[in-house]
Amino acid sequence: MRKQWFQSLLMRRAVIILILLVEIASFTFLIVAGSLISEVASIAFRAISFIVALYVISKNDKGGYRLIWVFIILVFPIFGGILYVFLNSQMISNRYAKNLAEVIKSTQDQFELKPELKEELREKFPVYVKGVDYLENTQKFPVYKSTKTTYLSPGEAFWPVFLDKLRSAEKYIFLEYFTIGEGKFWDSILEILKEKAKSGVLVRIMYDDMGCFLTLPSDYPEYLKSLGIECKIFNPFRPFFTTIQNNRDHRKLTSIDGKIAFCGGLNLSDEYVNEKERIRLLERLRRHGRGRGRLERYLFSSSDLADQSGHIRRFSPVLSVDRGTLSD
Repeated sequence: MRKQWFQSLLMRRAVIILILLVEIASFTFLIVAGSLISEVASIAFRAISFIVALYVISKNDKGGYRLIWVFIILVFPIFGGILYVFLNSQMISNRYAKNLAEVIKSTQDQFELKPELKEELREKFPVYVKGVDYLENTQKFPVYKSTKTTYLSPGEAFWPVFLDKLRSAEKYIFLEYFTIGEGKFWDSILEILKEKAKSGVLVRIMYDDMGCFLTLPSDYPEYLKSLGIECKIFNPFRPFFTTIQNNRDHRKLTSIDGKIAFCGGLNLSDEYVNEKERIRLLERLRRHGRGRGRLERYLFSSSDLADQSGHIRRFSPVLSVDRGTLSD
């Protein structure tokens, strides 16, 4: 099985790299070939840069931002304007941002801080009020109570606790990670996920395509689906020059039944639990939490899943955590 996956992995990566090289070579040839086409292209690009420079100067934007772009266009008159258009005017990015905004808006009601809790916070912890107000007003992110946090480091300390909490799942397990790699660590996790999926627990996984570019084959979601596990790839990598490729999911989150969550800097591959000599004694901040505050991990995963699938999916019926008060 692993040999087949490696062949699939190698073939996909080779094709993507080949297409990217062809694109770079074609663009370079268009500019430096010295032919009539390259001369016309050079004039066209310079004209675009001139128009873009006028547009940047006329924009109601920060002076430093405009100055930098005008400087780039003057120094690189052929590429400067095209670079600006490339980074600022892609329809894919705009569509993606609009879709994401709709998803965030649909979950915003779950991030509300009740007025009575805010008043209780002001009375008991006035020193934190400004920070709480800032998070709530700018990011719509409320403060939580009734939570307990445990620091787990290095990865060897995290590993058995993580497996134990996965086994305790009764309703759902959501995992969102930048990197997942085959090995002892991931295999031990996958065994539990398979059993939980068979028993009726909702298991959903999302991983970043760039983060798993060299660790998982392109058909891995289909393999997980055959095990009863739902899987989404965050922003699948495509061999085209587009700024959307720079939007990566670096989250490392696990949400279990809306009661337990893991977050931090630990991905699900062997080097993060020091099973590989390549990185020994790697220490990564890893927090294990319980209680109402774990709900935001669930909502983050839900939002990204909805955004990647192109429509909003509400999972609220499976939540079973009460808000409580600040007295604990």
